[in-house]
Amino acid sequence: MRGPVLALIGVLAASWTSTARADDIYRFVSEYVRELGAFEKISADAEQKPKAGGSKALADCIRYHTRYQQELGSAVETLQGMTLKAPADDVIPVLIGSYQLKIALHEQWGDICAKFIPGPQLGVDYAKLFADAQKIKASLESDDQFLVVVAPLVSAALVDKGPDSQNHLDRLVITREQRSNLLRKLGLAFGNKLNQDNPSYTEGAAAILKNFLAQDYKCSDDPR
Repeated sequence: MRGPVLALIGVLAASWTSTARADDIYRFVSEYVRELGAFEKISADAEQKPKAGGSKALADCIRYHTRYQQELGSAVETLQGMTLKAPADDVIPVLIGSYQLKIALHEQWGDICAKFIPGPQLGVDYAKLFADAQKIKASLESDDQFLVVVAPLVSAALVDKGPDSQNHLDRLVITREQRSNLLRKLGLAFGNKLNQDNPSYTEGAAAILKNFLAQDYKCSDDPR
């Protein structure tokens, strides 16, 4: 997957200009890394939790989807205070739209879990609730793929669009310290999961960004 992704990054970087300010870009990418790490922690906590049955499992279901709603809501609020200049200006609104859809889906799934807690009730179509939950699950899995789609766009935003003397885009808009900070945050959040053969979509998005940052790009504070 790495080859096509890096090729896509090159195409995107070549099409973008240097209009977006470096500090805005770094702040956005840092927030994107934080979000990926937060999503990963929620999923990891749920996987590590001992499997329960009955009302305890339903309570865990509600807790999981509520945590995701809260984290997504916090991310949306933060991203709404950020902007990137054209033509990268669509990246943040598109990401916000994806998160808002996921908030609605997590809320619906949590509501379904809550309806099972009292036990069998007259007039409740449990077969339909179960079918609805499966549809929501499929929608969430589909939307999770969007994280992998966005990762190359985020990576491309870091490339300085001013070519060198050989017309190569070989420099990032961030400093060496900033690049190290991003790599450190990714490592702390994901560890060895960044090197898995079959990562989740969240882990895959983080790996794409990590692999990009590890490339032999010059940084903004390197001599030209």
